[in-house]
Amino acid sequence: MRRQSRKIAASATLFSSDHLLSNESTQLNQRTVFGLNRFIFISCILVLLTLAIVEAPAFLLVSDAPVKSDAVILFLGGERGTREREARQLLKEGWAEYLIVPARNQVQKLGPDGKLIRIEWQRPTDVANQPTHERTNQRTPSPGSSSLNHGTDELTKLRNLVVEDTHQEALIARDIMERLGLRSAILTSSPYHMRRIRIIADHVFRPGAFPPFVKEGQGGFKLYTVPTRYETPNEGFWLFNSYDRKFVLTEYGKSLWFLLYTPFV
Repeated sequence: MRRQSRKIAASATLFSSDHLLSNESTQLNQRTVFGLNRFIFISCILVLLTLAIVEAPAFLLVSDAPVKSDAVILFLGGERGTREREARQLLKEGWAEYLIVPARNQVQKLGPDGKLIRIEWQRPTDVANQPTHERTNQRTPSPGSSSLNHGTDELTKLRNLVVEDTHQEALIARDIMERLGLRSAILTSSPYHMRRIRIIADHVFRPGAFPPFVKEGQGGFKLYTVPTRYETPNEGFWLFNSYDRKFVLTEYGKSLWFLLYTPFV
């Protein structure tokens, strides 16, 4: 009887030890699997982050082949005349007849002799004449209008501070095109500036305005983005070049700002 009791006790002790070892082994395996999964997850994040940093400038570069259009819209900046040179070259090559420079509230037309002739257009004089915002049905003032320079309404002043320059230029360009009855345009600027221009123009001119024109734009516009051929991105890593670094970071910052404020203005 005692022997049997001892055997039972020994068996119970052995079972308890095996069970404990089994639990410890399971916990160890779980920790190993968790650690491996965490390592894989962190590695994937680092790889994606590295790719995003390396390819950041490439995303900003967007270009269409020039297509015969009504106008060339020039978005100015701090470059040394390369953007304007491209706009004039496009006109010289016969891609368009009008040159629109929204930042200057200026419209020029190609004359029979190949020279640009400045033409007068009905410049907006108050908020009521400005393009209507798609979502809020509110009028958006443009540079050069009395509401922008001498506005008294606090909401208008706030909107003028919030809306960035390229957005204002796009609003003016659309207003000019509508007044002159123009329906297609080539948008030109610096290479790194083209992605933001396209994002903003897609909002201002309504979806469907860019190739491949899957659905017809609500405004009936057809737009093409053609960066200046007289500026080329540097071949080296952009973070090591002060010009590229400033341009790329600025473009992403302004694009993000546009996406953040757009639903509220």
